[in-house]
Amino acid sequence: MFISENQSQGSIKYRTRRCHQKSRTGCQECKRRRIKCDEEKPSCTRCVLSLQSCVYSPKALFIVDPGARDELPLQTAQRSVSLSPIAPSFLDNSLLSEASAYSTPALTKETCHNEAEDSLPPSDTILYHHYLQHTSHITTHHQNDKTVLEIYIPTLALQSKVVFHSILALSAACLCRDMIAERTSSDIAAVNQVLMAGYRHYNRASEQTRDLISQPNTPKPEHLLASTPFLIGFATASQQINHWIESRKPTRDPSQPLIASLRDTIILIKGLRATLQVLRRDDVSSSHKMAYEPELPNENEPALLESKPPATTPPPSHTHVMYPMIAATSEGAFSRLQERLDSTSLSYGDDASLVACAEAFQRLSTVRNLTFSSHAPPTPLSLDNASKLPRLPPWLRSYIGRPVILLPNEPLVRPFLTFLIRSSQEYLDLLLPLLDESLEGPIEPMPDGLPGLTEAQALALDIWAHWCVLMFLVEEEAWWIGNLPFILLTGMLNRYGDDFVARLWPGNGQGQDRWWPASMLACLGEVKRCQ
Repeated sequence: MFISENQSQGSIKYRTRRCHQKSRTGCQECKRRRIKCDEEKPSCTRCVLSLQSCVYSPKALFIVDPGARDELPLQTAQRSVSLSPIAPSFLDNSLLSEASAYSTPALTKETCHNEAEDSLPPSDTILYHHYLQHTSHITTHHQNDKTVLEIYIPTLALQSKVVFHSILALSAACLCRDMIAERTSSDIAAVNQVLMAGYRHYNRASEQTRDLISQPNTPKPEHLLASTPFLIGFATASQQINHWIESRKPTRDPSQPLIASLRDTIILIKGLRATLQVLRRDDVSSSHKMAYEPELPNENEPALLESKPPATTPPPSHTHVMYPMIAATSEGAFSRLQERLDSTSLSYGDDASLVACAEAFQRLSTVRNLTFSSHAPPTPLSLDNASKLPRLPPWLRSYIGRPVILLPNEPLVRPFLTFLIRSSQEYLDLLLPLLDESLEGPIEPMPDGLPGLTEAQALALDIWAHWCVLMFLVEEEAWWIGNLPFILLTGMLNRYGDDFVARLWPGNGQGQDRWWPASMLACLGEVKRCQ
């Protein structure tokens, strides 16, 4: 270096080089692309943003930042979400507390093999990618819902933690279902590991839902309404997964209570309906527009909400092997159930429990008539009218509040679930304690006169059993429901037998015929054994 005569050695300023530490424990994808990895665990930020599978070397997996969280970081929205000054409380917090109490998985270390400690739960990136590539495509057969599940919901999930954890919970349940369908019973530990990841996301979503409800100044009803269907899906799917794990235990006690239940599902469905009712009641302005709502050609009649023509290919519920049998025999079965209701009402008058049973049966009978009667008028069966809630984005109004009108080749999941949605709390209070007594195996021999049921209790179970038979048809149409109706009806008969109706109503015209739900259950059981 040359120094001028006018420049002294001490006046020269040298630029110091910034200290740099080379990353040697980055993920394999960043190494392949020759870019710096921030080494976030379980997935680095670059892999998350590019939806790549993030894999670390075995040595790097043990180098974990103590403050790091096993959570995919949510992207910051380019546009802020403007909130609506809606009612300070629009969902009963006790509903969520009750749902969380029942959502704790009844799984112990005895369920899993020792190798469960060596397996790793799926990362958030894997679950989010699984939802995009698989879960979102198989969760609905309704054409109007496909764009919502495949585009709008994943976009909102990157801006809302409650939606994010909700879809990851459902994705974990879907991954469990795929593992059960493809692998043998020796993989119980792997299925349990994925299910536990789903429960973690389910519990996080439930906690964040309660946090949203407790903030009266900044409510986010669109986040609650968008996440609840996915929580309902996980709450339902996890029951049949738990039952599958329980059934693979080496020793089973037939007298233990049935592990599967729809209590969580019913609580969440009721909470969703209550949310819609309060939002509709307190909605006083129609000038609100969500900031994250994509631009549509016509805001008043967006293309997404246009009714599409019925699909030419019938959904799986219409091609189910039991469909023609149930369609041919259900009318007579429902007529005999109506006779039992009428005869009991004549004896006991306007008893509150009997009135609740009569109302529940009327709703179920309407669903059956619309399903199997070609001459039935197209009466809508809606969850609650959400089309008059301008504070919600149009795609969410359509998805949540679309009237259910049974047309040819229409999926049957939503019409059948209206029975739970519309059933009165009096009927559910009568029914659910009885279902909690369901057993894993039958009581042999069944003692005479035990368990003792009142006429109202027997009618509540009778109506529920008829609904379960209808739900047989959607086991392939709704993977998150699957064979749960078959499991629940079996558990109920294990506890109460299949002749409690004949004991209470011996002259009901049954003759030598078996009680209809029991005969349909036996038929489906034979079909499953032959498959």
